[in-house]
Amino acid sequence: MKYCGVLLLIFIYCKSFSQKPVRQFNSLNEFTHASINKNSVYSLAHDLYGGLFTAKDKSSYIIDSGIVFPSSHTNLVLVRNINDAHTVYIKWYGIKDSMQNFMPAFKKITRYLNTIGGGTVFFDAGTYFADPYFTVDANNIIVKGAGMNKTFIKVSDKAGAGLMVNSNYRDAGWLGNADDMLTYKDDGLPQGQHYIDLKIKNGISKLKPGTIIFINGGANYFDQNYGEFNMIDHCTPFGRVYLKYNLSRSYAQSISSWAATLTTDYKPPAEGNNATIYFSGTQPRGGTAISIGNDLYKVVSSTASSAVVINVKDKGNKLTVIKAGTHIFKYRAIVLTPSIVYNVAVSDITITGKRKSIIVSNTFKTSFKNVRFNWMNQPIAPGGIWLDGDDGRDFTMSNCEIDCPYYFSSQFARSFADIYIDHTKFNQAAIQFTEYNINANVTDCKFNLSYTGAPGEVMQPAILLGSTCSSINFNNNIIHASGINNLFYSGEIQGTKAIINSTGSIANNVIECNNIGSVFVGSYSGTMNIVNNKISGKANFLFGEQAHKPNAYPTLLKTKSSSTTCLIMNNSFKGYIDGFGGAANNVQYIGNTIKRLGPANTSNEFNVWGNILYTHFKRDTTVTNFVCKDNTFNNWNLLPNSFSHYWSINERTDISNNRFITSSKDTIVSIRPILKK
Repeated sequence: MKYCGVLLLIFIYCKSFSQKPVRQFNSLNEFTHASINKNSVYSLAHDLYGGLFTAKDKSSYIIDSGIVFPSSHTNLVLVRNINDAHTVYIKWYGIKDSMQNFMPAFKKITRYLNTIGGGTVFFDAGTYFADPYFTVDANNIIVKGAGMNKTFIKVSDKAGAGLMVNSNYRDAGWLGNADDMLTYKDDGLPQGQHYIDLKIKNGISKLKPGTIIFINGGANYFDQNYGEFNMIDHCTPFGRVYLKYNLSRSYAQSISSWAATLTTDYKPPAEGNNATIYFSGTQPRGGTAISIGNDLYKVVSSTASSAVVINVKDKGNKLTVIKAGTHIFKYRAIVLTPSIVYNVAVSDITITGKRKSIIVSNTFKTSFKNVRFNWMNQPIAPGGIWLDGDDGRDFTMSNCEIDCPYYFSSQFARSFADIYIDHTKFNQAAIQFTEYNINANVTDCKFNLSYTGAPGEVMQPAILLGSTCSSINFNNNIIHASGINNLFYSGEIQGTKAIINSTGSIANNVIECNNIGSVFVGSYSGTMNIVNNKISGKANFLFGEQAHKPNAYPTLLKTKSSSTTCLIMNNSFKGYIDGFGGAANNVQYIGNTIKRLGPANTSNEFNVWGNILYTHFKRDTTVTNFVCKDNTFNNWNLLPNSFSHYWSINERTDISNNRFITSSKDTIVSIRPILKK
């Protein structure tokens, strides 16, 4: 035992004697100008740049004065010893306060992280300055602060945004290069299918597994897109492209959206040659890609009614005459997207921006958690919004806060898919989903919205769920709204020709109104379920939704829902209201409870008539599917024309078992057809 103890002491003594002390420097100047030795470790005692460094051969190292510093030795650099190579602190680059523009340092960090597959950029507590704005232009980057009440990022007074994920706005870099596009067979391309067949199978050499692509199928205007981002899973030698995501919608030519129409027959020239087409509709720009039917062309030049186009080589175009009346689309093709930014996450930070707080256009997989976005008070430029999201996929926002100085809106548009927003506060920040959005979800959020009439304030619908969108869900939210004309609306920024099933759900929300025009209004091409909402306060009109592209219903609709029905069921309202609902095609009012405390505004037709349902439109005179049953109306004037409609009761309508509580004696109102057995 004695010998063991002696040997241990000798080992410790020898080890301690063999270790060289780490040389410490107290200033950056001293550190970078000192004489150093290869593989020796040095210490820099500095709040910002500080840490341990090893002298290494310069070789392929890039000096960035954060991770890699220059030295007095020509062939040596000082490389920071990092516990986690994927975590970098902005302070390592000397960024300490809001007087310095951190963007040059940030770009150096992301350039380094990209060489190792990505990582995290950490901002300590404090205020930081980005000029002209904060931009993330790299893939697989996490930006993390010390907390939304501790870390603050501000931008230049001339900035167009607070945070821009991808400075290649919208579809920059892949908009219209027809030569690089891959055409697909128009074999139906149904929604939910997980593959696409190419016209020219040799094109698969460009589609490696993991490649992000954009699949487009037309649009109403040539600055729109009717499509989606997707990712390549694998391809077969025969030209079949398998996708990571099932197709979010159908891209069959027969139901897609077009921008113009041939006015004369067109004989395509040989591949690579020019010809002139004549059309009516939207004029395409020179240099852009269009499809005539399902064949791809490049526009050389154009007027309001004609265009010179090239029959692009190797796209599988037909050479037979294309008849007048054939639709012209924005390109129907698969596009490579080299400018897209993939997999960016931001958390625990406050970002203040001008004109637009956040831009996520041309992105794939972005997420925000515990982030506050401040949209600064300013004169509004055309299109100025707190959020801009054109062309993207997989956006998440959780436990965030949006603050605007006065009521203003956002824009998710142009084929943005898979949007998930939850547990977020919207203070004067309305939200829009338009132009072919797919699968947008807003849940468990709080909205405080009030129109104040401030200079430049825009009176827009608070919650716009567009009629060209599919799978839009607005559920379990709390809304406080004041002075807004339309709270929920279905209008579009630009029109729609595509046959779209714009399904959606507005359910289980708590809505408090103060001088609201219409709470729900709009028209959809598929099922919109407005169910189990608790509404209170003061509004002029409650329900004005309908489904406008019905199927034929041979008998009375007996189910609660169908693919072309606006279902308004089990909602409650307590407060001051003038009108209940519109009597229109494909609407079902079932089991709603309306407790009326009095009219919302001065006497008008609703109060004079005691109107429950109304229609004043000729289009409503041939209703094919209408149900109003099992509703309860408390303190509502019941008059002979309370159920105002301009069609005859038939087997496709059902007004039954509506209960009026106006005195000690209840009244049941039913207007039913004689159903044929």
